[in-house]
Amino acid sequence: EARNRSHIAIWTENEVYLGYTNLSFVKIVTTTEMRNRLNISSLDTLTIHNVEYTGHPLELAVLFSYCTTCTVTKTIYIVIYNEDTRQQVCQDFELDVPINSFLVPRFIFSAITELILWDKHRIYYYYNNFTDNGVIQTPTGNGNLSILSNDSIIHDVFMVCSYLIQQFLQRLALSKFARKINFVVRETILSFSQNINYEAVKDYFKLQNQNTGLVLLNLRPSEYSKTCPTAKKVFQIAVGCDKNKFIAVKGFNNTECLHHDFSYVIEKSYLRHRPSKNLKVRYDWNAYGCPLKLDSTEKFQPVIQLFDDNGFIENVEANFIVWEIHGRKDYSFNNTMKQSGCLNEAQTWKSMTELNKHLPLGNAWGPENYKHCFSYAIGKPGDLNQPYEIINHSNGNHLFWPEGHSGMYIFCVKILDPNYR
Repeated sequence: EARNRSHIAIWTENEVYLGYTNLSFVKIVTTTEMRNRLNISSLDTLTIHNVEYTGHPLELAVLFSYCTTCTVTKTIYIVIYNEDTRQQVCQDFELDVPINSFLVPRFIFSAITELILWDKHRIYYYYNNFTDNGVIQTPTGNGNLSILSNDSIIHDVFMVCSYLIQQFLQRLALSKFARKINFVVRETILSFSQNINYEAVKDYFKLQNQNTGLVLLNLRPSEYSKTCPTAKKVFQIAVGCDKNKFIAVKGFNNTECLHHDFSYVIEKSYLRHRPSKNLKVRYDWNAYGCPLKLDSTEKFQPVIQLFDDNGFIENVEANFIVWEIHGRKDYSFNNTMKQSGCLNEAQTWKSMTELNKHLPLGNAWGPENYKHCFSYAIGKPGDLNQPYEIINHSNGNHLFWPEGHSGMYIFCVKILDPNYR
């Protein structure tokens, strides 16, 4: 499930909150929680030092300040919070600084964690997931940049790329390397794909969670020189369902009819859950749009279509299921399991609701527990003359109603194929 991305982070010495566009704030980190994780005594001092969004669009870095006597030095730790997984991960980072030092972090837009930090006098750098680190040095070797500027302090640091900062401070003259160059550009096309089979897996949602999310990639030439640096090319790949895509049933609309309030009654004998009295339903025009009128002798095969913000994409050819949202059961399907080619008994709404009595009707059956009937190794023998309740674009399966029957039906549709994206 896609989660909203925060737009602001606010914090005190002991708590961090994320703010969202609807003006809601959610607490994500506390020093009490971190004391337990880092096994820090209640007698020692642990506070939130600073907070900064990282180069990853869904991550936030929290800098913690820790000290015991708190007179000379303190230690800075970094914990990264991921808004998608909602997990906090302690980083391999530990920096001792003077007790009165206040560090400002700035993360580099990179597929791996890279950042610089600075206080009034020094700049610290951490590249390649904290493995390459140090302090920008002065000619005297003590790292105090104020000495080079008549004791002024560092106000801000601007990033161009990692090597440019060091080269600027070391006063490298790049102009002497300039020359006329002839070159030929070779185009390379990189294709990224994922080949995960979600069919009949033990835990569909867990596997889906493990293989979806946001990936950041660095792109650079295989050979480069530190004397002529170029900025890294970083791009994002979002792996998962496109939230701008949606399905609709062909032939339905919300405008080509006169909207008027009305209610109708469903006979109790037509309902799956066997209530003690009839069910009165009010039709919601805003939610359901214009009803499709069918003759009681007319069979109906829904055609499911895929859309995005730009319009129609394709007719969906994958398997899908339908169910009446109020629990009506007074309809059937014209194809039997045998006619559909089943070798073992196929799943049905009756069998799936019996297996998942703890779930609402719409959650009892779906791609997470779908198993086809076209193999002797899957399922069990049974009555193959039962209606086959799965529809697709080409199997000719239709909904039909008892002869002379009339009624109002509101169906939901769900794609059943676990690998359909």
